Amino acid sequence: MSYKVSIAKNEGMLSADIQRSGAVVFEEFDLYAVIGDFFEIRAVEGALENHHEKRVSFNLQEHIFTKMPSKQKQHHYFYYQEEMYPDIQLAFRFAKRYLSRINSSAHPSKMENAFSNILKRYHVDIHIQLNGFLTNNHADSSACYTCTKISDVIAAILHYYMVNDFKLIKCEHCNRYFAASTRKAKYCPRLSPYIDAFSQKPVKARRKCEQTVRNAMQQLSRKRYRFEPEPTDKEYGEFAQACEEYVNLLNQKHSIANLTAYNEYLESRKRRRKKENR
Repeated sequence: MSYKVSIAKNEGMLSADIQRSGAVVFEEFDLYAVIGDFFEIRAVEGALENHHEKRVSFNLQEHIFTKMPSKQKQHHYFYYQEEMYPDIQLAFRFAKRYLSRINSSAHPSKMENAFSNILKRYHVDIHIQLNGFLTNNHADSSACYTCTKISDVIAAILHYYMVNDFKLIKCEHCNRYFAASTRKAKYCPRLSPYIDAFSQKPVKARRKCEQTVRNAMQQLSRKRYRFEPEPTDKEYGEFAQACEEYVNLLNQKHSIANLTAYNEYLESRKRRRKKENR
């Protein structure tokens, strides 16, 4: 099977798609999140179905690059995974090796040489056609990669990151890798998995990580002052100290775990208050 990966920048906006051999349609994907999402398909080590050996397995259907073509029936999935396994392993080794290089401050020429060496070492074979962005990073541009296997596709995306000086960093909220043009970026473009388990309002739609963090912090702030004891209450000092500790943790990292922990503490205060008022 062959793949054609196309990336275009138009008026500062990036778009990307992939087309499999024999397919008429192009499948769009998020260029910034696609490598981070690829890392997520690795499952824990264990025995594969109908396979006596213990080894790392991959949730291939969870990623746009590796999912089984729709025309193949589901009961063929095991054989599809067996066929893909060696190349997916190779793609992981390649991507992890590159990950240690992409965030360095090395000169672009050194980065390109290092990338070429990695390509050779892992037998990656891609045909690259670039237009525009090598001479002017602000101009409209396009890139087209012709690939023969998944490891080539992963290499194509990483090559685009390298040429455009993208860094691979972890989202401060969901802790998943994403590509960004600056190390100062904090949040990825994904929809946040965070849910306020104590909210009485129905969840209308999930929001992106950054917006979720803003909304959650506002809600937690309002909740804190709603459940705060009176200054003359003997529990006031303990409550204020606990809240400050949670806020300090959140100032360091607005992770899902930190948001959830602070929310659960405030809700425990709410339950205690209800008991006291009975």
